[in-house]
Amino acid sequence: MAGRTVRLDVEWALWGKEPGDHDYRVLACSQSGLTEQKFDQILNRFSIGTPDTLPQVTIVWSGREDGEERIGIAIHESSATPDKVGRRIAVTRYFCVRYEQLAYQPVSYLALYRRLRTLRLPQQGELRIDVDRMRPDEIASSVNEQVMSTAALLLTDKSVCIVCDDKVDLDERLLFLDTVAAMLPYGMRSKLSASTWTSSTAQHNIRLSFTTDARDEAHNVFWGRPTPISSEAQTSQEYMRLLLNHADRKSLIARLAQATDLMGFGPRQSRLPLAVLDQSYREPAHGVDALRETDRPEKVVRSLADALQRQDVDAAKSFIGRLKYLSHDLEVQGRRDELKQILKEELLLSPRPWLEGDYVEEMYGSLLRLTFGRSLSKRTLNEVHGIVHGVFSPLLLDALARMHTYDPVASVSIARRRSSEALQKVLTGYSGAELVHAAAGLDADESFIDTVCKELARRYKSQEGMDSGLAEALERSGFLGGVLETCYPGQYKRQFELMLSLLKVAYGEGALGDQELESALNGTKTMPSRALLSAVAYLYGSGAGDALTDRFLRKKVEEFDLTTTTRDVIRKNMAQRRPKPAPTGGHPVLAPRQDTWQQRADLVRHERSETGWWRRTAGWWKRQMDYLLYLLLSASLVLLIVMIIIFAMEQTP
Repeated sequence: MAGRTVRLDVEWALWGKEPGDHDYRVLACSQSGLTEQKFDQILNRFSIGTPDTLPQVTIVWSGREDGEERIGIAIHESSATPDKVGRRIAVTRYFCVRYEQLAYQPVSYLALYRRLRTLRLPQQGELRIDVDRMRPDEIASSVNEQVMSTAALLLTDKSVCIVCDDKVDLDERLLFLDTVAAMLPYGMRSKLSASTWTSSTAQHNIRLSFTTDARDEAHNVFWGRPTPISSEAQTSQEYMRLLLNHADRKSLIARLAQATDLMGFGPRQSRLPLAVLDQSYREPAHGVDALRETDRPEKVVRSLADALQRQDVDAAKSFIGRLKYLSHDLEVQGRRDELKQILKEELLLSPRPWLEGDYVEEMYGSLLRLTFGRSLSKRTLNEVHGIVHGVFSPLLLDALARMHTYDPVASVSIARRRSSEALQKVLTGYSGAELVHAAAGLDADESFIDTVCKELARRYKSQEGMDSGLAEALERSGFLGGVLETCYPGQYKRQFELMLSLLKVAYGEGALGDQELESALNGTKTMPSRALLSAVAYLYGSGAGDALTDRFLRKKVEEFDLTTTTRDVIRKNMAQRRPKPAPTGGHPVLAPRQDTWQQRADLVRHERSETGWWRRTAGWWKRQMDYLLYLLLSASLVLLIVMIIIFAMEQTP
């Protein structure tokens, strides 16, 4: 593993502002190398404006004297704490390494970003990281004519802007910037600045950047469209011709990576890159036709679908070859919705057992690049699942696995479907801190969280691949408490079990001490989950209540935005115990008895039994007399009615 990685000493700075500040400034920085003033100059010089969407990434260089050049990456994120008027605060984590560390062991921007994105600032002591070396074969698959023309335009004295909309995600932008840089001698990185976003109106010093609107004073490269090079830029035209004449792009990238002598940009130094290419000149590849205007991707894909329907092997192979060429040399950002519909209607991602496996896999790869781009995310994977409507074939999984992805959720999901060996290989490629960062920050699901927890527990038991930043990453994420509540709603027992395993991974099997309890509960500004509080109390043992109050609740009170008087009252109330009520003098006053209905019925029967016989006899005679009186009155009424009727009949003539 040592031969595949590079160990780098990193200097850093945290750029932002406190809620009461008016201007941005360096909040903290490393203590060796660059000073706070120097960090301030660098970050002010390469300001990109206020991004509409975060996060964004800026590649920054610094230093003009021999041995002082540095390559840095600034990661712009949104702070969880707004300023005093309620506006969000953009926080920048800036990391840089001396160029001399990379002169004989090149690394890519993407590898640096992937390793640094999980590191939180400030850091205690020196910061040292291991980064994967540059892989020319991985970069070569992303090279197309637009990449090469963009690299050639950088040799002029103008900046280059890639004009696109917000649909192009951060991973795809970073991949494009990294691939463009790979088309230049490696020594030019000592003077290259690039960003995934810059303001269309602000004046900045970024040489290569993405933007939403074209700029008059720059070379504008429109995403997904051919990029012609003006005849006035003769050096760029010559450099583009030399790039196109290299059939073996992997060897070309390796050769350019070896050119580590310091080089700058502009017309005065543009002959140096040309000389590097001339030393490894090769004849152009044969058998590849020029791109024809009639080769619209939709037309080729429908022709391929027709050939597959007829099971015409020769025609299918021909269209697959054409499709592969299109997928590498033409962006179709505006046509992807139509291509997705064609894939779904024609079932183009279904198995083709009558066609050779190599051609099927190549077809899948080309269709995926054309339809979804070169980077794979969980969202893309869900879209592919909607098109396939069933189980992914092994060849389709292989094609998905070969796509560039910086989304651990997507890569783990694919590897799990392939085999247990593939899953373990993918997990090995991520540090524990990266897995925690992915689980906390991405749209993770129950299966991914379960896989992460099992992998971390396995590493802890075997002591394989344990990294020093894992405990800190768990603390900053609240030990994934919020994620566990989302993924396991109503399953408190499962949340508690996983939380116990994560605490043991961070702090070991023994009981938690005061320091561990404080770090676990105060690592994040959000309130700990129920599972975390329960697990901490369980592992702490006796005295957990007092420890929770002293080392957690009191610290949280200090973070609340309260007045001094209110905070003092809370402190006083927490410090004092409620006194027991003193016994009162005299006899206690009892509440009146509330009898049940059964007790009340028994009381009535008892009262009746106590009544004398003479009262019962008198009552009987009274009822008899009342009955007789009722009969007499009734008989009188009937007699009166009969008499009235007789009288009326006698009066009738």
